[in-house]
This record gives sequence, structure tokens and C-alpha cells, in this order.
Amino acid sequence: MKRVLRRLEHISSTDVVQLKGRVACEINAADELLVTQLLFDGVFNDLHPNVAVALLAAFADTGGSKAKDDGPPNVLPEELQGPMRTLRETAKRIAKTQEECKLDIDPEEYANAFNEENVKIAYAWTNKNKTFADIMNETSQFEGSIVRMIRRLEELAREVAASCAALGSEKLQKKFEAGINNIKRDIVFAASLYL
Repeated sequence: MKRVLRRLEHISSTDVVQLKGRVACEINAADELLVTQLLFDGVFNDLHPNVAVALLAAFADTGGSKAKDDGPPNVLPEELQGPMRTLRETAKRIAKTQEECKLDIDPEEYANAFNEENVKIAYAWTNKNKTFADIMNETSQFEGSIVRMIRRLEELAREVAASCAALGSEKLQKKFEAGINNIKRDIVFAASLYL
């Protein structure tokens, strides 16, 4: 793993933690190597706050689905397709680095493991153009899984905002904070379901 961290420039050749490593230390709710690389590659720089936060939902897989039906395939909105493609390419690149350093990982499998349906759901939720009931009508996931995913997404977005502060990018930090404000609404963040 030290070889991976050196190649990805998280630590120096003398094992001193670099800026990338300090940024990665702020992230616990997702693959810190991949999220940090996305930050340093500038993937989030030109994205709308809702798109940036929705992209993070790819990491918040809860795995709870009802039996699949033969409905239409899950198609991402156009504004999410490019960022999702970039996420997969970056994931493959990091996984290849890990594979070269003798870690047991399949780059193709890793790059395809990210949940596009969660990205689509999170985007609809952050845009506030759909109610929770509308989202439930379009997915095969359980209600509790959607709630957990959105709550995990909010936690991850907070970590990424903190990592942007460690990076020294106030603009990017404010972008994620704006996205967090758009997530926190409705029944998902209700203090109690027995109101």
C-alpha cells in the first residue's frame, strides 16, 4: 500500500505525508484515494453543486433492492454522464496502479462497481424537483435504502467539504456546502417519522 500511496503522491519517497495525503485523511465514508484524485484532477471544479454532490452518491451504495422488474434501463441525465464517465476512468486508473503494486484488485470490476441509479436519485433529490414518493415510483430500491443512501451522501459531502478546506479551495468547499443544503429536506431528514 505504501507503493500505491507513493505513486499517487499521497506520501513522499521518505514516507512524509503530502498535501494529497492530508486531503485524503478527511474522507472516511468512501474510497478516499478515488475521491481525492477526483478533487485534484479538478473534476468537481466546473460542476453545478447539485451535480457534484449527486456524483458522490455513486459511493453511497446501500445494496437494498426489491426484486428487479423488466422496466426501462436506468439512464443518467445528460449533465451526469460526463462526470460519471470521468469517475469510472479515474477509478480504473487508480485500480491499475494498485494492481501494479501487487494488490488484489480487478480494475474493470472496480470501475463498474459504482451505482449510477443512486447518482440519478440523488440528482433528482438535490434539484428538489421530485418528492420522495416520486423517487420511490422510479426505483426498485427499498425506501429505507434510499433514506440511508441520502444520509450517507450528506455525510460524505461534509467530509469532502472538509477536505476542500484542507486543500485550500474555499470555492469548492462552498460548492459542496451548497449541495448539502439542497440535500437536507423533507422526510429523509425528519427528526421522527411519528410527527
